[in-house]
Amino acid sequence: MSSKTNSRQRSTDITDHVSYIADDIHDVRDAAKRAAMHGADAIRETAGEYLDRGRTRAREMGETVHGHLREQPVKSLAIAGAIGFILGMLWVRK
Repeated sequence: MSSKTNSRQRSTDITDHVSYIADDIHDVRDAAKRAAMHGADAIRETAGEYLDRGRTRAREMGETVHGHLREQPVKSLAIAGAIGFILGMLWVRK
């Protein structure tokens, strides 16, 4: 009987160890999930900041271009015409 008792005890010990390991695996999985979510939030926040900076920069550039157009309309028209001419020449070549 001693052999059966030892065998049952070992079986119980193994079952307990497997249960502890499974709990540890779940804890690690949950920690990894939280870390991934935190990383995604940080990336989302950084992307939002870059988007805001880009919008601000684009608005500033638009205001600058608008100011140059008002200050020097003839020069702006000449530059636009030159760009159109060059693009037209490139288009005809193809």
